[in-house]
Amino acid sequence: VVSCTSGEPAATRRLAESMGERFGVHFLDCPVSGGPKGASAGTLTCMLGADDEPAAERVTPVVQSFAKKVVRCGPTGAGHAVKAINNAMNVAHLLIGAEGLLALQQMGVDPAVALDAINGSSGRSLQTQ
Repeated sequence: VVSCTSGEPAATRRLAESMGERFGVHFLDCPVSGGPKGASAGTLTCMLGADDEPAAERVTPVVQSFAKKVVRCGPTGAGHAVKAINNAMNVAHLLIGAEGLLALQQMGVDPAVALDAINGSSGRSLQTQ
């Protein structure tokens, strides 16, 4: 069983253990990043967590059918852990960008002008572009 949702790593590990004991199946976490556009284009990034290497190898070709990049993150729950940190970093970038632009606007700088400079510099991010 492959879960492509975002999830809580400890709960993922408990679910994997339970499914293995009760049904004799492997449970792998494989959250995706890239949104609906990435899904349509087949350019998602997947973060695969699995305790069983042969199971991870078996599902990788299936995952590659809808993902451009599959990163083997570690044991079961690791994919969900990496996705959670990715989401936290995404929100942090959005927050710092919004706060920075607000501060610049309060200093009389046009936010569009600031973004033009930032996006040509080291401060650019997915959220500012």
